[in-house]
Amino acid sequence: MVVALVYPSEVYDAAERPLPYEEHDRHIDAYATPEGWHRL
Repeated sequence: MVVALVYPSEVYDAAERPLPYEEHDRHIDAYATPEGWHRL
């Protein structure tokens, strides 16, 4: 499982604002903020 540690202000809908993706990037299974864990 790959988990990203982020601040709440860094979380948004990627369908609305997609990130660039390169071959070396990895998909994440979940992210964690100080408020808790969120599975994708």
